Amino acid sequence: MKLASIIPKRNLILDLKSREKKEVVTELVEQLVAAKALPKARKADVVARVMMREKQGSTGIQNGLAIPHVKDYPHIKKLVGVFGRSQQGVDFKSNDGKPANLFFLLVGPKDANENHLAALRSIAKMGQDQSFCGFIIDAETESDIVDLLNEADERFGG
Repeated sequence: MKLASIIPKRNLILDLKSREKKEVVTELVEQLVAAKALPKARKADVVARVMMREKQGSTGIQNGLAIPHVKDYPHIKKLVGVFGRSQQGVDFKSNDGKPANLFFLLVGPKDANENHLAALRSIAKMGQDQSFCGFIIDAETESDIVDLLNEADERFGG
């Protein structure tokens, strides 16, 4: 499963406005709704499920990367994702104790755990490469981000 197919250009936010964890999740989910990747009526439910998942353990990993996600969501048919970037960073209780700048929110349908896990793995591998994360932070346009997602697919096994 290619990251660029899960997270198309219309699912990118280059400048997140939110400063708190729940606000970031809400802003990302609102983008999925705006891009018609998620029904509007499901917005609050997805936000609640992501926040429930966060209570089990933060999805903030390292190098400014967080992967909030929900799997087995019964109201969608395919894995969808959204990317958001915060230049100032957000306290996401990351493993390395640093603020998160890069957010990849994924919502996976029932019976798509393999694709969901493959996407999580690919993004987590990306997070281990500090210089690659730096390129994403410094990217100037949506097209730059799409190019980097395509490169991530090649380098990190998307």
